[in-house]
Amino acid sequence: MRKALILVLLVLVVLPGWSAFAAPPQQQVQPGAPAITSYTTTATLVDRTQLAQRTARIPVSWATANRPSTANLVFEQVLPDNRVVNVELPRDNPWVASSGNGVVAPFPPGGNATQINLRVRLIDLLTQNTLAQRDLTLPIGDAPVAKPTITSFTSTSTTVSASALQNRTARIPVSWAVQNRPNTANLVFEQVLADNTAVNVELPRQNPYVASSGNGVVAPVPPGGTNPTSIKIRVRLIDLQSQTTLDQRELTINIDNTPGPTPTITTFALGATTVTSQALQARTARIPVSWAVENRPENSNLVFEQVLSDNRVVNVELPRQNPFVASSGNGVVAPIPPGGDAKQITLRVRLIDIRSSNVYATKEATVQVVDASQPAIITFSTSAQSVDRNSLTNRTARVPVTWEVINRPNTANLVFEQVLDDNSVVNVELPRDNPYVASSGTGVTSPFAPKNASTNTITLRLRLFDVANGTVYAERTLQLPITTQQTGNYIKSFTTTAASVDATGLQNRTARIPLAWEVQNRPAGTNLVFEQVLSDNRVVNVELPRQDPIVPSAGLGVVAPLAPGGNATSVKLQLRLVNLSNNATLDTKELTVPIAGGAVPTSSTGQGPQIVSFTANPNPASPGATITLSWQVTGATKVTLALKTETLEAAPPQESTALTGAAPYSIPQDATGTLTFVLTATDASNQSATQEVTVSIVGLPEATPEATAAPQPEATPEGTPAS
Repeated sequence: MRKALILVLLVLVVLPGWSAFAAPPQQQVQPGAPAITSYTTTATLVDRTQLAQRTARIPVSWATANRPSTANLVFEQVLPDNRVVNVELPRDNPWVASSGNGVVAPFPPGGNATQINLRVRLIDLLTQNTLAQRDLTLPIGDAPVAKPTITSFTSTSTTVSASALQNRTARIPVSWAVQNRPNTANLVFEQVLADNTAVNVELPRQNPYVASSGNGVVAPVPPGGTNPTSIKIRVRLIDLQSQTTLDQRELTINIDNTPGPTPTITTFALGATTVTSQALQARTARIPVSWAVENRPENSNLVFEQVLSDNRVVNVELPRQNPFVASSGNGVVAPIPPGGDAKQITLRVRLIDIRSSNVYATKEATVQVVDASQPAIITFSTSAQSVDRNSLTNRTARVPVTWEVINRPNTANLVFEQVLDDNSVVNVELPRDNPYVASSGTGVTSPFAPKNASTNTITLRLRLFDVANGTVYAERTLQLPITTQQTGNYIKSFTTTAASVDATGLQNRTARIPLAWEVQNRPAGTNLVFEQVLSDNRVVNVELPRQDPIVPSAGLGVVAPLAPGGNATSVKLQLRLVNLSNNATLDTKELTVPIAGGAVPTSSTGQGPQIVSFTANPNPASPGATITLSWQVTGATKVTLALKTETLEAAPPQESTALTGAAPYSIPQDATGTLTFVLTATDASNQSATQEVTVSIVGLPEATPEATAAPQPEATPEGTPAS
């Protein structure tokens, strides 16, 4: 009886310390028993103001041992009056890992408390018993206010060209990082001029908000002053509400006063050697022109004009929607009668500054004026700038030509020849079914190597002759320089700032990889192509749609990679410098980006149709060329291939049940700009997925094994009006 009374008294004494809000004291960990082995924080104090405003957040780390499967962790705060409150932040999953890192949100402890007490408990979910617990305390104080700081502002450029500054073409890459940035702050990139005034050197962008760290490009201007030797670029962190500067950093770039490259019109060629006086009078004359410019300044444009007999100048451009003229291309001008008794017209192109109208460069060409009553070859030209000696030797050289004949007798035909260096003549036409050549058209010739290895040009000739008696009514010649095309050592750099690419983004086709590149000594008539090499060694174009198909020799851009397939753990990208006239690769560089999250599956189930890849090759391509459209889909019962266009008559959509396949498409002769193709994959339940690929159209038609030196015969006899 006495023992029972003692036991009751002990219970009455102990129970008050075990209130509903207080946890049992920590005990020594027994071997094999559930335990919380650590509970720590990197915080040294909790801010008094944040506690009062309920914005205080404390990072915590924990680890457990011998945790039962029915146990969970609970994060609490013990108040001075021994009440216990939960300090966990809302989360989707109530289950807490056995070890990890997190954040708790403490309460004001009340009274004159000088510290807070945080606790973690390991509890059995079935019985709610506490299996283990740990506490930690933090003093309450006034935390120092973190100062907004620009921690870095750097550039990979050490110099900038004086001529580039003057021409407003200078670009300087910059990188930056900011800490403790207020929500109301933004970054501003400026240049401090010689008189200590500042100008904004940011390039236009859609989003005015600048991230707290990143990479970009600024466009500096001449700094002013006498013989400046450097420019000063500055980044400022400003408060948008008060416009006060929170922090700033500067960097200095030396000015390279070595004379820069001179803007030059390297090519201005006419696609006709004659024009009829009748067409000039009727204002129906049209002359094809081609041009190329090097070292073109920013804010410049090309103007096409005619110099009349009295030295007056008139613009001969045809109406167009976009007044901006590309640095290289093909077009048509509309000349007028030159006046007086002039037997030729003079055409010219000028490269001018849009703002000041200063002329950077000028180039002229002439065309003879002829009588339309006599047979004449009024056009015989090529878009090729040169021909490769190795291709001539290997008999793989192809030269595109354009021609037009007027007043052609019914018994006449055209023949395409090459005059060799020993004055012998060889036919350079490719095999064709029909020997008749139309009076105007575009085709491809196959020239020979000169007999003398030191000869540096080839001469092509077009003759209009009488089939019955051999009489030559007219002839025209053109010459092309012979060059030896070098390969390699053009692409100086091909890099990315991406440390990895997300596997889910690759699978969903939302992945984007930023790129930077630089090409040196780039030959004329070339372009850059951005591609991805897949696991099965197929190569796909990963460029995003753009208005200008010609890629600058240096710049920044973004590509859209595909899932590489197989068990690949990285994405392989390549940059190729290609010759637009023959698609020959002059240089290649590769880079590899790891896939975050491991290999990406190439197929999926239960998600409807999935388009793994849809590509066009070659891309870019020429009018008249045949491209191959390739696809790989999963989860579909059929695929449909269609041309998305408003300017060309589209062929009926093609359907196929092949989940991996390819289809050829011949680009029309009059195609310009871009063509967009659409692939639609459909499953049995009529779910569908679509994807587009855009092909850039550049240059003249390419040669094919069955190409002819001329198109098929005209549909109507000579002289019959065309509809």
